[in-house]
Amino acid sequence: MIMERCVICKGKIIEGAELRDGVELKGWKCTKCGETYIPSGEVLRWEILTGRRKGYVRKIRTVGNSKVVTLPERLIAEAKIHINDLVLFEKMKDGILLRIIHPHISKRS
Repeated sequence: MIMERCVICKGKIIEGAELRDGVELKGWKCTKCGETYIPSGEVLRWEILTGRRKGYVRKIRTVGNSKVVTLPERLIAEAKIHINDLVLFEKMKDGILLRIIHPHISKRS
């Protein structure tokens, strides 16, 4: 739902941007009182770009005609990920869940 009126003064809300720590955040601004409303996705992006959000953050890159994401070594060790493991992508309400599947391939004699 897009806001049309400011919750503080009931003024008109317009699209706008705010510069915070060198990062432009897109959101909405009240034309009457100046209150700004920044969506949570923009705040998360700001936290990542300014180093406030710690964790496993990687950029999506292009290799040939595919998009790839690298995995941090620490995550690989903690999750015991190995070459030839499979990754199952599950679409969730708030994003994508990656499940690592460790196939147990036995050698036949």
